[in-house]
Amino acid sequence: RTAAESAPAPCQGPSGLTATGAVLRPFGLWGAGGHLAHLSPIIAPGPIHVLQSLCTGPQGVEMRHALYVALGQTLPTAAVGLGCGIVFAFALATAESLMPALSRIILPATLVVQNMPVIAIIPLIVSIAGRSNLAAVLIAVLVTFFPAYIILSHGFRHAPRAAIELVQAYGGGPWRAWWGVRLPAARGCVFPALQLA
Repeated sequence: RTAAESAPAPCQGPSGLTATGAVLRPFGLWGAGGHLAHLSPIIAPGPIHVLQSLCTGPQGVEMRHALYVALGQTLPTAAVGLGCGIVFAFALATAESLMPALSRIILPATLVVQNMPVIAIIPLIVSIAGRSNLAAVLIAVLVTFFPAYIILSHGFRHAPRAAIELVQAYGGGPWRAWWGVRLPAARGCVFPALQLA
């Protein structure tokens, strides 16, 4: 076993129970919040009321059709934005691990962008990209890339030092160390990055 294989992974992927809880938790909070606040289902319907309206309500067919149309417009844009954000985060984390001096430029810039409220950036994005799907994709990238970048960068930085030194001793450069040691060591960070993004 090499040092890269024997060292503990810096990140752990979510278990099945954790993933299920992450999906169900918002619905539980939604329903419990309305019940505890004694809100009328007419004003704030809970998840069960919404499901009943969609499945058995008198306007269920029209509501389902409107929902499918809205999902057909929203999900592709959100998926493209998520994918672009993950790719951008992966590229930044890779560049930082290959050239550590870049971290003094990349990290402060990403912190500035992350700490700016998205609502303040939206007018700038709309003025550049217009009211199009491109603007929606750019906003999704801004929201998703930072947590993925931080987790992937953490995974690349915490690769086993002994394995990296072994690659260097055999004449391997930064790219070979990244491909043979850093990338395998960071594989456990991919799912947490996707989960947070």
